[in-house]
Amino acid sequence: MGKVGITDSHQTAFALRLLSAVFTLFCLIILILKTKNNFNSIYLRVIYYCLTFFLWYVPFISVRFSSETWSACFLILILCFINDDLSKGVKPYLIGVFIGLSFLFRFQMAFAFIGLGLWLLLIKKESWGVISKLIICFLLVLALGSIIDFWFYKSFVFTPWEYYKKNIIEDIAASFGTSPWDFYVRKLWTYPNFIVGAILCATFIFMLLKKFKSLYLWVFISFLIFHSLISHKEERFLFPMIYLFPIMIVEFFNYLSNITYYKEVLKRVSSIVLGILLISNVLGLVLLGSRSAGLGLVGMSQYIHENYRGKPIIAYSTKFANPYDLWDGLRMSYYNEKNFKEQKINSLKQLDSLVYDTSKVNVLMIRKLDLSTACDVNYIERNGFVFKKQSIPDWILKFDQKEMYGENSDIIVLYELQK
Repeated sequence: MGKVGITDSHQTAFALRLLSAVFTLFCLIILILKTKNNFNSIYLRVIYYCLTFFLWYVPFISVRFSSETWSACFLILILCFINDDLSKGVKPYLIGVFIGLSFLFRFQMAFAFIGLGLWLLLIKKESWGVISKLIICFLLVLALGSIIDFWFYKSFVFTPWEYYKKNIIEDIAASFGTSPWDFYVRKLWTYPNFIVGAILCATFIFMLLKKFKSLYLWVFISFLIFHSLISHKEERFLFPMIYLFPIMIVEFFNYLSNITYYKEVLKRVSSIVLGILLISNVLGLVLLGSRSAGLGLVGMSQYIHENYRGKPIIAYSTKFANPYDLWDGLRMSYYNEKNFKEQKINSLKQLDSLVYDTSKVNVLMIRKLDLSTACDVNYIERNGFVFKKQSIPDWILKFDQKEMYGENSDIIVLYELQK
């Protein structure tokens, strides 16, 4: 980014997020244009458009410059064209390239492509000539990825194998924590919020019973099953699949609207459910648009960058309260401030014995865990510190402390010493 005049780390991050957002928007527009005729009703089309672009977690994930987002974008492009006639033209070659790029961005996408391949063979009954074109183009992209890795590592490294070896054979991924097999099933219900989760679960049941040959279902179920077999699980691993949910949800509502006997009742119920969904969706968009991701660590580092830029800073921090070194050794060096110096303290009681260099900015960074009582807040203020920033505001935490933001105690609070 320095070549285009962007040297600030936070501005670079913003530029990359903007790039992700634009590319995701482009892919979603292509998806809409290719699939809108699935629904004859203007009412359902409008719902489909709104869910595709504004279902509350879609903007949140779409602006992430991450492997999940970019692999999902190429998956969208694959799904846009895979239903077309692939016996002629360049489409099978393009799809093969998209499969390769999606895989390179995130190797776990292989789980989705197993389902895609089975669907091509068993449901669409695609010719082996087309399948061979897809495989050849995929292998060419994979070879290009290996060449880039050779350029970077200065020796030949087949990264997909190394990734599999370390995380599956040697089971290093499990060292970051393990979860039961039904982790993702439960998260699909609870993580999006109860309303969206309930609609998703009803949609999946409908798809299994009535739309079993759906391309989207085969891709999603394959992805879900194989991920569930791996002991280490995280919510973000499902992010590449979230763009499939809107079209499946509207397929469900389309089916309900066509049941003649219960048509009027279902229409009213559907309107009520959609109204509730709209309200919860707007709330979700407001919450996500008002905070930094995760525990707000990058947001806290940005606050420090914008308010203390160029100033020497001494940060007195309790354990796990430094946004640049949250895991004691695994530093977030990309956003690190050059003039930032940390001094660890074991407890707030040490504030009485500290000698402060008033020629520098003195800040105190603690977790909410350290603020067990109101007396602790008063104690901090009596030592001359004034509250400045909390990584996730209290008004947001009230809505969903556990599922979306982790435990309340992990939130970081920053105070500044008044001279």
